[in-house]
Amino acid sequence: MEETVRLTLKILNALAVLMWAGAVAFAAYRLYQLLTYPAVAAEVLKAETDAYMQTSEGEDAHGFRKTYYHRVYRPQALVRYQFQGKEYTAVARHEKETGSWKTANRLVESWKPGTRLRVRLHPSKPDQPRLGLGLNFATFQGATVFVIGALMFMAMGYGVKRAFAFFARTMGAEAQ
Repeated sequence: MEETVRLTLKILNALAVLMWAGAVAFAAYRLYQLLTYPAVAAEVLKAETDAYMQTSEGEDAHGFRKTYYHRVYRPQALVRYQFQGKEYTAVARHEKETGSWKTANRLVESWKPGTRLRVRLHPSKPDQPRLGLGLNFATFQGATVFVIGALMFMAMGYGVKRAFAFFARTMGAEAQ
């Protein structure tokens, strides 16, 4: 029994370490983007919510392959901006896509023509601006998911350890 508990604790700890590593890697990538993608002011010419279908595959309750379709929404705006002395007009897509039209459209409604936004540009692709990349929750949401996963694995390990100690005391008391 003790060997099983030790193995379980090792597995939970390894999973927690992997989740922490994933959180650090994801956050480092996002920080790299923030530091290397210059932010420029852009003027909104037009804004709309882009909608498209996303597919995923899985199995139904009987084990048959099934393709699932769900609609995804992403705010986007046609913007005009200058970068390195050249003027660009391009569609800036938001970093975050959502399954809710209402959530996506809330941003689009605030982007009236003439509104000034800050867009981020990949230095080698200045004609593909990005919206929503900044010091905000949406930018680091992936890292947050990894952190929550790591905390859950740590909590499960703590719970297994406590439960084993409790049952060991209980069983030891009954044996006497």
